[in-house]
Amino acid sequence: MKRTGFSLLETTFGMALAVMITAALAVAASQNRQAMNQLGHRRIALRAAEQVLDAMQQGTREKAAIEQTTGGQTGGDQTGNNQRQLIISLKALPDSKSPDGHIWVQVTAQYRFQTGQLIGLVPLDLLEPPKP
Repeated sequence: MKRTGFSLLETTFGMALAVMITAALAVAASQNRQAMNQLGHRRIALRAAEQVLDAMQQGTREKAAIEQTTGGQTGGDQTGNNQRQLIISLKALPDSKSPDGHIWVQVTAQYRFQTGQLIGLVPLDLLEPPKP
């Protein structure tokens, strides 16, 4: 007698294979979404560092003094969730050679655990406290 239909074992293996493929696709989609979010957060941090460095290079003391006046805390959500804060810090690099009246600085911005860093040349008087 010849069998023409699917056996129970073949159907079970087929269903198990379909479940494994679906699970693998779901994991891949989740990892892709997480990577895209991290990349977006890194872009936000880098953009913030660019804005601060650009402001400093143009001689704007208000934006250049972010670290000195606010301790780097420049944002956050209303619930006080530290993950959502944009933290900006400035670090002078005095050991490097620079033209008279300028100094190399490292601007670091952190947003949701992603960091963007830039190094640039800025006027020295922006890092000194204003004279009364």
